[in-house]
Amino acid sequence: MRCPHCGRNIPDNRPQCIYCGTRLDMSHPGTNSENKTNILPIAGFFVLMVAILLLLIFDPFHTDSSDEDGPGGQTSQEAAPDSGDSDSNAGNTASGSPDTDGNDADAGTPSGDDNPATADTSDNGNGGQTDTPPAKDPDTAASVLDPEKLRQIMDRAGSDVNYSVCITDLNTGSYTGVNASDPTSASAMVAVPILYAAAYEIDRGDLSLSDKITFHYSVGGRGKLKKSDNGRSLSLESLLQAMLEYSDNNATNTLIDYFGMDTLESICHKNGFDSVRINGRLMETKDNTSSDNYISAKDLCGMIYQLYSNKFSGGINRSFLTRYMHLQDGSDDSGLCGSIHCDYYNLNGVKNNKYNEIAIIDNNVTPYAIAYLANDADMERLQEVAATLGEYVHKRVDSIGE
Repeated sequence: MRCPHCGRNIPDNRPQCIYCGTRLDMSHPGTNSENKTNILPIAGFFVLMVAILLLLIFDPFHTDSSDEDGPGGQTSQEAAPDSGDSDSNAGNTASGSPDTDGNDADAGTPSGDDNPATADTSDNGNGGQTDTPPAKDPDTAASVLDPEKLRQIMDRAGSDVNYSVCITDLNTGSYTGVNASDPTSASAMVAVPILYAAAYEIDRGDLSLSDKITFHYSVGGRGKLKKSDNGRSLSLESLLQAMLEYSDNNATNTLIDYFGMDTLESICHKNGFDSVRINGRLMETKDNTSSDNYISAKDLCGMIYQLYSNKFSGGINRSFLTRYMHLQDGSDDSGLCGSIHCDYYNLNGVKNNKYNEIAIIDNNVTPYAIAYLANDADMERLQEVAATLGEYVHKRVDSIGE
């Protein structure tokens, strides 16, 4: 054993050092205070190392996300907000965590294979989820037409022509055209505001189709009613029929007098058709003057759309149009409908330097109204342009769904 004082080796079991005389502690044979001092720090180090290893292996604060969260071990940001202890970025608790295929997942974004609610086999850079493209609006009689093509067709009439053109889908009310909102000389198209006003008054209960009106014959021109019919009491329905089937000038003028120009304008304006101006009777107005009647192609189509859609009760509706809006004087197929083959209803106004027409075209899929107002050019040339326009529109509308 070693003397704790002089450090020399001495025989075991001696009560004191044989060299310096220092007494020795014999209470723990085979050990001394120096041995205890050296051994304890070493043992404590090993205990500390073992404790650290155990903490690393069995972390009591570690939470395995695969035990708590949904399929794939991905953490829902909504269900598990960032506690501040995570290494995630911007609150994404799954940042840098591997997905089930061993690849690094995008921060906080479940892969398509791991999350059944968002499963997708494609990867567009958004964590495997594919953005659904916005639903394309279905084609309409308006959307399939090229306004620039419409303008090119109208340019064939000449650079000095005043015109307004509109095409309206009668299923949806959507429309397109060229100069569609421009008030243009109406001629016989004044019949549409008259028809609309009659539908409005009947719907309010202020009028009925059977009401009697005194007929006045005052001008010549187109029509079925004769001078001999002057002074007869005819029903509102009979006068509307003559106006629609024969573009009867005197039936139209009788109805203008019956409603009154101001009332006709007021009803149209009240319902949003602001282009309507009623300033005189047919054959008594001067074209493109303050005494002329005006309407835009858009308002013509808008009124027809409401009537066709059965906006009003009382009898003036789609069935009324299909019954009476057929020209019977042989001029029905000379313009918009001259180059097409399908069911249609139309009304036109013809003068030396003017051609106006409103038509309903029904191909049993996408019915539409087309309004054409053009003046200040040779009437026959304007009719030819109308036929070209009608053919182009009909071909494009017929292509819907092909």
